[in-house]
Amino acid sequence: ARIILTDPKLKAKYGKRAQVIYEFVRNEIVEKHLWTRNGLPFFHATVTNRTRALSDKTVILMRILTDLYIVSGDSKYGDLVKEFAKGFRKRLEPYKGGLIWDRGLGWEGHSSVDTAHANRYPHMVIDLYKAGIVFSLDDIKGMSKLLTRVIWNQSLTDPHFNNFIDGSNGKYRGRGPWGNGLIYSGWVKLGEFDPEVQKEGKAVMEAILAGKKNPSLDYHNNAMGRLSLAGHLAANLAAAR
Repeated sequence: ARIILTDPKLKAKYGKRAQVIYEFVRNEIVEKHLWTRNGLPFFHATVTNRTRALSDKTVILMRILTDLYIVSGDSKYGDLVKEFAKGFRKRLEPYKGGLIWDRGLGWEGHSSVDTAHANRYPHMVIDLYKAGIVFSLDDIKGMSKLLTRVIWNQSLTDPHFNNFIDGSNGKYRGRGPWGNGLIYSGWVKLGEFDPEVQKEGKAVMEAILAGKKNPSLDYHNNAMGRLSLAGHLAANLAAAR
């Protein structure tokens, strides 16, 4: 809906339907949940409480607020997402050549955020960077290096990804080592800015197509995984051109 409503040609053709979707998200999701039902304090708390990892629910909300702000120009959404983005940026710290966040503050007693849920964070940072909100290209490159130097096993023929973003690889919710190493829904988008990420994403796709198996590949090898991975890889190439 945001893409359509910010493109004159698309808006002329599909604008009415896009406007309905936009208004539903604005009124029935954001306005109702944050203000009418007073849900905003929860999100403020997840940003300001530095003793706990930032909730991925807040990260998803930041992407929604960004789209609303781009379409409407309403400072209420823009100011809120900027506030949250600044809060997250303060959590970033150098780690083994990359940038990590909330080190030592993983959910459910783990040492860091798990790799699969962490897809939402680079996706958010990319969206906000493109909108000119808080984040820099250096932030994106730092996240890219975390993926390529810490999470990935460096193999192009048998790619594996650690279960947690700090490089630890313990069990997560019944998944053994490497079994929670999912990158298709956010991490791979960093390939638009880093050729190494694009290379490893391509390696995952090629390994799946070749019928190879390992715990990380198996987590990608489903309809959503193959579709998302291929789509993001193609979008990265298109953006690079």
